[in-house]
Parts: sequence; C-alpha cells; structure tokens
Amino acid sequence: MIHRTLRHLGALALLLAALPGQAQQIRLDPLPDAGPAEVEEARPVVPQQPAGPRLHVQGASPESRPATTADVLLPLRALEPQPGRVTSYRMEGDAPQAGFVLFLPQDFDGATLQIATQSSINVLPDRSQIRVFVNGRAIGTATLENFDSVRAVSLPVPPGLLKAGRNLVRIEARQTHRVFCGADASFSLWTDIALDQSGVRLGSQSFDTNPLGFLAAVAAQAARGQALRVHGTGSADRAATVAPVIAQVEVAFGGTPPRVSFEDYYSVGTTPPALARVAELPPGTSPPDGYEFRSGGDGAIVMAVDPTAYERLAEVLAEAVPQNGTEQGLPDLPPGRYVTFGELGFDGLQGHGRYIREGAEFRLPWDWLLLASQRAELALNYRFDTGLPEGALLLVKVNGTTVQLLPLDDPETAGQTLPMLPIRFRASLLQPGVNRVDFEALVPGDPPDQACEPRANPVFEVLDSTQIFVPDSPLMSRPGLGRTLAHLRQEGLAISENAKQTLPAGLLLQLAAVFRGHQGTERAPSGLDPQLTLATPADLGLIEGPLADRYSADLLHALTRVSAPAVATAPVAAWDRVNEGNWLSALLRLDRIAALPDRLREGVTSMWRGDEPDLPEWLADRSAQALLFQPDMSRPDRVWLVVGPRAMPETIVESLAATHRHIDGPMGQVSVLTGEGIWDSWVSPDQPLQLHEPLTLANARAVAGNYATTRPQDYVLVLITITLCSAFVAMLIAILMRRRRP
Repeated sequence: MIHRTLRHLGALALLLAALPGQAQQIRLDPLPDAGPAEVEEARPVVPQQPAGPRLHVQGASPESRPATTADVLLPLRALEPQPGRVTSYRMEGDAPQAGFVLFLPQDFDGATLQIATQSSINVLPDRSQIRVFVNGRAIGTATLENFDSVRAVSLPVPPGLLKAGRNLVRIEARQTHRVFCGADASFSLWTDIALDQSGVRLGSQSFDTNPLGFLAAVAAQAARGQALRVHGTGSADRAATVAPVIAQVEVAFGGTPPRVSFEDYYSVGTTPPALARVAELPPGTSPPDGYEFRSGGDGAIVMAVDPTAYERLAEVLAEAVPQNGTEQGLPDLPPGRYVTFGELGFDGLQGHGRYIREGAEFRLPWDWLLLASQRAELALNYRFDTGLPEGALLLVKVNGTTVQLLPLDDPETAGQTLPMLPIRFRASLLQPGVNRVDFEALVPGDPPDQACEPRANPVFEVLDSTQIFVPDSPLMSRPGLGRTLAHLRQEGLAISENAKQTLPAGLLLQLAAVFRGHQGTERAPSGLDPQLTLATPADLGLIEGPLADRYSADLLHALTRVSAPAVATAPVAAWDRVNEGNWLSALLRLDRIAALPDRLREGVTSMWRGDEPDLPEWLADRSAQALLFQPDMSRPDRVWLVVGPRAMPETIVESLAATHRHIDGPMGQVSVLTGEGIWDSWVSPDQPLQLHEPLTLANARAVAGNYATTRPQDYVLVLITITLCSAFVAMLIAILMRRRRP
C-alpha cells in the first residue's frame, strides 16, 4: 500500500513539473501525526463534494508565514497620475515639482528611500539635480545623469520621519539645457521617475496580517502592474459590492483605484506571486466579524470577507489609516467678497526657470452662474527678480484665457514688492466647479545659444496677500456633464448587457470607487438623481434622447474612426485662378449660386445660435476612445459612458478621477476622450437655464443677463416686436392727429 501511494505521488510530481511556469500554485497542508498502525489501516475513500469551497488558510502567527528573505518594494504613487503612465511619472521643464504618496504598514527607522530616474539627453548634469522631501523635510539631493537607462539612487531617511500609513514625498527638480537657454529649450527637458523602482524596500515579514499590511501589499502589487484579484463568485453584477473597499484603497493611496480582476475560487497563480488578494467566503464559513486578514500559502495577505461585510470592512480600513496630514483638496471660494490666496491655502507662488506655469485652483458652487458683462477682479501682489533679460513677460490667465500681460524687464521696479495691481476680467470666464488662475512667464535666453546660468532667486513671486473677488450670482444652473458627474455616487452607476459581455468587470468597480471615494462639497440638488450607464457602441441605437436619436451614427463614427480624417481638396484649374478675383465670374458660377441659400441660412443661424458648430460638424475631425454624453437635456441627470473598441480602461479611470482636481474634465453635452487622455467637450447652443430661487428685484438683472446671453434670439424677437408695435402706434397717432386738423 505504501509503495503504491509513493508511486502515485511520484506520478503527480512529474505531472506538476511538466506544467508551464504559471501553473496553479498549490500548498498542501501537513498531515496530522500518525503512527505506522494508523497508516496501515488507512483505506482510500471517495471524498464527498462540498457545497462550497472549503478555505483552509494558515493563521497570522510569524511561524506560519512562508520562509522567504526576498525584499518587497513599497512604491511611490503619484498624487496626480498622468494619462497613459502607470509605472512612471514625467517631470518636464526647468523647475518641475511633483508629489507622491508612500504607504507604509508601520513606522520605520533607518529606512532608505530609493529614487530611480532617467533623463533626456538634453539635460546638463553639472547644473541639474533633484531634491527630495519626505513629509516636508529635505532628506537629500541627486544629480540627473542617467540618460541611457533607469538607475536608482538611495537616500537615507532620518529616524522618526516615516510613519505608518500615508507619507508625502515631494520631488523638486532643477534642469538645465546643455546647449540652449530660453523658453523654447525648456520643452525638451524632462526626467522620468520610475515609480515601480522607487520607494522603500522592506522584508516580506514586515507585512503584518492586518488592515495596514493589506493596504501596503496592495500598493506594492499595483506598482508591479498586477491587478488585485477577488476570488469568489464576483461578476459585473456583484462588482459594486466590492466598491467600498476599493474606494477606501483609493483614499488611502491617493490617485486612482487599483485594477481589479474577478477569479474563481480555484484559479491559476501569478508570477511573481501575489502580495495581496481578496477571498469571498461562502455562506456559513464567515468569521464572527464577517472578515479576517490571513496569510495565504504563497505568502500573500488574504482579506477573507463575507460579501455582505464590505461596507463594514471599508470603515475598518479607514479607521486603521493614521491621519498624517497628507490629504489634499481644492479650496472653496465664496462669491461676493474678496478672498486672499492665504485664505485659500496658498502660501504664495514662486516661478523658477525660463518657461514657467504656476497656478492656483479653487472651486465655485455648482449653482453659481454669470454669463453677461459682470466683472471679477484679481488684486495682484507680486515682485520679480533683478537682471531679467529684455522681453521677459508674465501672462495672467483665467481658465486658459489671458487677462493681463506684465513686463518683467523693468530695472526700476525689479527686486521690490509692487503696489497691489487690480486686474478686472469678465466673470463669464469662470465656471461652476473647478477654476484655475495661471501665472505664465516666458524668459528669453541671455545669450540663447549657451547653457543658462544658475539663478538662485525666483523669476517672480505671487504673494499670499493677493486677493480674488468673484461677484455673487443668483442660484442658477444649466445642464452639463460636469455638474452631473460632480454629484454622481456609486448608487447611480449601471452597466448595459452588452457592456457586461465585452468590458472587464473591474472597470465598473474602479468607476464605482472613483465616485464613491470623492465626497463633494455639497449634496446633489433636490430633484437631481445622477445616473451613469457604462455602455458599448452597440448600445447607441438603444439610448433614448434627442442627441442619440439624431446623431448616433456620428457618435459611432467617432468611436470607430482610426484617426482624424484628412480633408481632401480638389485641384484648382489654372483658368479658375485667373478669374478668381473677378466678381462677375463669381456671380455667374452656378455652384456658388446654388450654395447661396445654405450660406445665408448658416449665417443667420450663427447670428442666432452663436459660433458653436453643430454636433456632426464638431465630431467630423475627432477620434475618440470613449465618450460621455447627455442624450436629453430635459433629463440632465442621465449620462452615458460609451467605451470604444480601442479604449484603455486605465486611461478612462485616471481621466475621470482627475476631474475632481482639474478644469479639463468633461463639460457640456458631449465629451470625447482623445488618444492623449484629454476630454474635449461640445456645448450645445440650446442649453436651457434653470433658476433655483424666486425671481426678485435684487436678482432680476443678473437673471435677465444670463438668459439674454444664452438665448439672444428670444430677446431680439422681443425687441423687434416692441419696435414694430411702437412704430404702429406712432403711425396711428400721426394719422389720427392729421384727421383732426382743419
């Protein structure tokens, strides 16, 4: 019997050895101690198939952990991820800076922070370096001299600086061009931070089987490009139940939620082995609290959870993360009074380099709306350095529009704080939600054909005493994607049947985490129940609404177009060029005469509706990997996200997560996601306005101005009608007066 068993075990070992490198990883539990007599009496029996998977995972004691000495890198995660970049972050320009989160399972003393970089060949090493800060304290510098490959530098971290949970790592770079100097040369300077090779290395035994250990393991696993695997019966229908935990992971790390894949209870292992995973427990096998952190047979931190306990588990994860003061959010600007940059949380802005773009972002309420001639004001307190070359300029921009141009080459005012400069601009440049005021400087090279000389002082400084005033407005709004997405929550997410079959279930889970993790500054207005449906191009014909009914074919072409079409122009004959300036020949051309009614109609339409083109014309030269659109403006809370066949799910999630922090999010009624990961929006000229407060004498002027700006044709008709009525009354009075004369 024993020899037969050994032969069977040997055959099993040969079979496992013949499997591929990524075969299922099986860990056999040790048999209980048994004497020889017990072995002799053993008889083979056919095991009864259990009703559900029986999970036997070893406990959390250190003795039960796998014996391994391999170190694990706890990586840096960008606070503001760049579209299309998962494992790297690019710092561009003369003096870029960026923030990263380093998540640790416990406090550490004597750790070493590893920073891996690769720079452009244009960077001059003698005058280029990075300076690294951890939780606000400088820990060291490194020269930028890695051009052909990624190399790492190790910086010791002082004791007591690294804490359990979130740690903020800030990197400031100073980059100088080898040959040229000036604003143009700044665009060829860059340094990539290899996030998957940057961070703190710890032994695998440092991951305790607790919430912090699980979160740290997820962070390290995400840096490898591996998804968090959920073992159980999860699917697209069950994905939303896991969202509370994934949303809490997003809050803990910052940035975007990790990728998630749903697996069966018994599935193939990964290479390298997973560091963390989730196992949904079958009914009747749950621990008393509904969840438990365990150590898997492959060394992974396993979060074993009852599917009904995800909400409670999310609270446990939130309570376990220490508040280290690294959380960041955009400030809210109250309209109707002057607010200083210091009140908004900005300590002042400094500009270094030759091309500089520093800005301050803030939020306005979603029921704030001014579209007429009202004026906002920026009371600017600033100073600029001495010795700047002739032609140096500072541009002040509001949401991308230049409102003031200031010289920086005046020797009489250089080096001193200038009197407060009032800069008035149209309030209509601002928008509900996120806004940005930029200070953009262009400094020529002196000389332009040599490497720039180091400059210790900043080119300009905007002081925290700078004030901004935004006039108050009546409570008004107009339908748009931005307003709906700002109030969207996890409960408003849905997925079509076609999307369930073609899109990964983890995409819906990531979107649910994005909108659950973002807690808006205000609740959704009464009557607004935002809903977003994840769909595919096959669903366009099933969506109801004026935009979908009229333009579904145009939307489909934008999603399936490989690239923007080239506009072909017919060759012009030589004789046509001779008579091109002859007005008589132009008048006699039949094709131009036939097109005259259409051109007149387009001219009248543009006078009435504005310069915004129709949707088919706007979509004609655009290629989208995904699009968001609002099919019916009378139901502004219904939004569809249609994912194209060539879309990258990670890019979609990253771009939507960034809408909570930047002005470049989806707006209007249709927004396409370009190949560069940027949302490009179309605003319907027929947007209706909605007043959320009673009409009074105090707000009547602002309300009328908004309506007149949005629908000028209505007011033109009113004025024409009043004019005609006045003319008719005047003629009637004149006729009656003439009859009375003798």
